[in-house]
Amino acid sequence: MPAPLGNQNAAKAKRWEAAILRAVEAWPKEPDTTDCSALMIGLNKAAHEFVKGVYERGDLGFFKEFGDRLEGKAAQVIAGDSDNPLTVINKVERVIVNS
Repeated sequence: MPAPLGNQNAAKAKRWEAAILRAVEAWPKEPDTTDCSALMIGLNKAAHEFVKGVYERGDLGFFKEFGDRLEGKAAQVIAGDSDNPLTVINKVERVIVNS
């Protein structure tokens, strides 16, 4: 079932990605916030600090978060214990049987 008409959730998710891209493009300066809403000014400042963490501190957590935001988060891996790993499901099939 698709999202209801007028749903803006996907657009909201892209605000942080766009703020990160602006911060990278403006680095080492802060992005231009002329004609921005208070929300976007705050996002731009947070993105600048985030990018600062990537560039200056080289923190692995920042790199991981950076990649997740720009490329999309990797699929979560569900694993059992090493002695008894879970089976990977390749196909789910629904069969209707007339009796």
